[in-house]
Amino acid sequence: MSTIFKRGDIPEPTPPEEVVEVTGGAFIVRALPFSERFGLADEADGKPRGWRVLQILARCVLYDDRTPVFEAQQWEMFATRNRDDATRLLETALRLSGFGEPEKNA
Repeated sequence: MSTIFKRGDIPEPTPPEEVVEVTGGAFIVRALPFSERFGLADEADGKPRGWRVLQILARCVLYDDRTPVFEAQQWEMFATRNRDDATRLLETALRLSGFGEPEKNA
């Protein structure tokens, strides 16, 4: 029989995050919250393919005070000039958010 958790046994949940180095500094990259991860697919219906990528960057890349760095359109311009940095940030956000992980059978 499993032990039942007691209040205080489990720490307050926080989204996974990492500090990612880019040219000239670093940003905090966090995972998409659970509901946003699945809601993003619904929001993307009928939008261009790249729309989701820009939304992920806009929602996951943060300053030190945990506020978003750019809106989606600003990420478009950033990525045009800084492709390697944008790719590194996106790959981290995708990994932290669980995109591309195989489904686990319970």
